[in-house]
Amino acid sequence: MKTDKLVDKMQRNPAGIKFTALCKVCDEYFGEYRQKGSHRIYQTKHGIINIQNHKGMAIEYQVQQVLRVILGG
Repeated sequence: MKTDKLVDKMQRNPAGIKFTALCKVCDEYFGEYRQKGSHRIYQTKHGIINIQNHKGMAIEYQVQQVLRVILGG
């Protein structure tokens, strides 16, 4: 799925996003990350984004944080 379609899906249902989909979006928008344990940490111009895998799914509040940075809200 293309990144823009994933962002649309994230907006519609932030609780139902697979971790791999969130990683794809973050990789596209924020570039390289560093790994610390189960955390994937991205440096953005707005600060740090920290995401983690919870049984194959992204955590809802982390999806919302990513959306705020991407959409500027």
